[in-house]
Amino acid sequence: MNRSTQKVNNRYLSFLRRICFLFVLGLIHTFYAPQGIQDVLMVYAVLGLFIVIFFKRNKWTNLIVTVTLIALSIVTAFLHYGERIVWLELLSFISKGLSFMVLGFTMGQFKFFENVYGKLKYISIFLIVNIFIYISLFYVRGLGLIPVSGIEMLEDYSVAFMMTSSLLIILQWNMAKMILTPLKFYGQMSLTNYLAQSVLLFVFSIIIGFTPFNSLIVCFIIHAILITFSIVWLRYFKMGPVEWLLRYFTYWSKIPKRKRSVRTNLESV
Repeated sequence: MNRSTQKVNNRYLSFLRRICFLFVLGLIHTFYAPQGIQDVLMVYAVLGLFIVIFFKRNKWTNLIVTVTLIALSIVTAFLHYGERIVWLELLSFISKGLSFMVLGFTMGQFKFFENVYGKLKYISIFLIVNIFIYISLFYVRGLGLIPVSGIEMLEDYSVAFMMTSSLLIILQWNMAKMILTPLKFYGQMSLTNYLAQSVLLFVFSIIIGFTPFNSLIVCFIIHAILITFSIVWLRYFKMGPVEWLLRYFTYWSKIPKRKRSVRTNLESV
């Protein structure tokens, strides 16, 4: 949205085009993805429309909304007592997905990811609390006194928070940055790689005769292939092929794909 104000007159229209493109991509993905793979792009696109509501809202208002959505998703998940209630499941699912999106947007408003080193103490405490919650959930699950759906919802949040806070802490060390550098290129082409994962899963299912969802070895092989592909691709191009299409439909203008050569850069200087 910030970039759109510099490039187009109507940033809401460009955002809507971006969301529509993601929805169409998700629709196509549902047709070729191996059975058992659930597309997230369509969900992301639909929930993304609601984010427009929060663009001009105060950061504290958005923080209250985020906390409310998290609480709503947890409470509705705990209301499942054996009998399946579809509307409660849907409400829980929507509020969880939307809470993560608004949370990310709100953290951007608070500039949380600036000067992370100065916040390490609080991030470490937050990590320890979530580890304790996650371990406690194993014990609570064994007692069987509360709905499993509620426990799973709490696990979703605690795992997400643990992963995020752990990465924030680890990435303060230069050695960790160097080791994890390949993931930077993988992330720059996240949309291309997301769709490519299903393609590779489909190929592997043909080669080995079944869809290897639960194979850790296949998981490492696929990610190794995609990380290598991302590194090689970004040596010659500015962005991934699907990312280029997304930007084209967002701004409705042609964007150079190839990187300028060293000679061209020197000539321009």
